[in-house]
Amino acid sequence: MKPLWTKKDLMSATNALDPSSYFLQNFNGVCGVSIDDRTINKGDLFIAIIGDKFDGHDFIENAIKKGAYGIIVSNKILANKYKALLVKDTTKALEQIAKFSRHRFKGVTIAITGSSGKTSTKHLLSNTLKKFGKTHHTHKNNNNLIGLSLTLSRLHNDYDYCVLELGMNNAGEIQRLTEIALPDIALITNISSSHIQNFKNDKEIANEKSQIFSTLNENGIAIINTDTLWSNYLVKKGRALKDGGSSILERTMNQAKMVKAKSGKMNDLKPVPADAKGLQALKRERPDVVAEMGFKKKGGTLKMKAGGTFRGCGAQVKGKKFKG
Repeated sequence: MKPLWTKKDLMSATNALDPSSYFLQNFNGVCGVSIDDRTINKGDLFIAIIGDKFDGHDFIENAIKKGAYGIIVSNKILANKYKALLVKDTTKALEQIAKFSRHRFKGVTIAITGSSGKTSTKHLLSNTLKKFGKTHHTHKNNNNLIGLSLTLSRLHNDYDYCVLELGMNNAGEIQRLTEIALPDIALITNISSSHIQNFKNDKEIANEKSQIFSTLNENGIAIINTDTLWSNYLVKKGRALKDGGSSILERTMNQAKMVKAKSGKMNDLKPVPADAKGLQALKRERPDVVAEMGFKKKGGTLKMKAGGTFRGCGAQVKGKKFKG
């Protein structure tokens, strides 16, 4: 079985040292990543994170007893004792591993945020995508910095899809998570004050959530739920963040409004039904957009041409069809 991480890649990702020169001496790599000795599996890498209440360095021996192949620590004495990699900060090392993993991944990455519905949307999407390719996703609702880093550190680079859930408690968190996740598709479920906590009002929440669009490239897609009162604001924020960049698809159950950035300006299309008739109406108004989005009519339904990226009610990703 091909290892998830080799010694070479781990050292490149974290700029770690191998004081004992024996890290993974008897293994060709590790097949998982863990920060919890209670749930570690045989063959995993154990990263000794230092938290507010616990220090992972205190649980190294138990992790080894349970089958950990490799250890990452921030203590030189322990690095020599346990033949571990040595880094300055183990939490930072986990984040660096996550970034390395994301950059080597060539599949489609989808990031989801919102005031509610993130986890259920993630489950629905990932379960659907599993029918069309290898799909990795956030475990449970581990949507903070540690959770995202763990999710990406466990991502195999030969997978097809990665679905990530991003959460927040404070301003600046979505931006930081997005810079690690680097989504190809970014989705906001809704905006509400259900978890207002450290924000003054819903507008501050909407502003923070909109940062999920900030790293979308020129081919990226932003998906905004128009059933939220803040949809227009989110569209404006998305436009400003991208400055004429990615496509934005505003969706409700029965209609779609496509907005395409071109030459630094947004060209708004009239709302049209997300069905074959709506496609034909759109095609008459803007054939260039229809062709670019990869739509075509076949058998009375909408389908996508090979190489297309997304479509409405019955959708395809990279030419693979799935039910909407």
